[in-house]
Amino acid sequence: MSTDGRTVVDSKGGELPLESDAPYGCEDNEAWRAWANSLTASKELGMVCRHIDSGTARFALPDSKMAVNPNGASHGGLVAAAIDQAMGIVSVTVMPDLMVCVTSTLNLQYRLPSYFPLSIEARVARSGRALIFVDVEVRDCEQNICVRGQGTMVPRRVVTT
Repeated sequence: MSTDGRTVVDSKGGELPLESDAPYGCEDNEAWRAWANSLTASKELGMVCRHIDSGTARFALPDSKMAVNPNGASHGGLVAAAIDQAMGIVSVTVMPDLMVCVTSTLNLQYRLPSYFPLSIEARVARSGRALIFVDVEVRDCEQNICVRGQGTMVPRRVVTT
C-alpha cells in the first residue's frame, strides 16, 4: 500500500488506497517489470512479468497456486484472474501519470486445457482517454493457444489525500 496518502477514486466517488506506484514517465523496462512483479495479485497468482514496454507485456505462470483440475490442467478461474491482472498491468503502460485502471469487461474463449507452465501475452489493441481495449493470449507448455481474452479497462485518476 502507498504510504504517501495516495488513493484511487472508485466509481461512486469513494477512495481506495493505492497499492503500488507505477514508474510513470520511466522508459526503463526493468523498472516497469519490477513494479509488475511487486503487485500483490501478481505474487498471489504466481505470475512473473518477463517483458513489458508501452502497450505490450509477457508473463510466465510456471505452476498453480491452487489445485489443478482432475485432468491436470489449470483451473479456468485462475487463468481468468491472471488474464485480468495482465490486462491491468499492460493498460497502465499507456495511461497518463497518476492513473490506474479497473476492468469493465472481460471476455474469454477457452480453446484447450491449459497445462503448466503457461505464458501470457497482453497487448493494448486501442486506447483512448476513457477506455483501453486489451487482447490477451495464453499458451501452454507446448505453445498451443489455450485461452484468448479481450477486455476493456477504464482509467481512474489517483488523488492525494
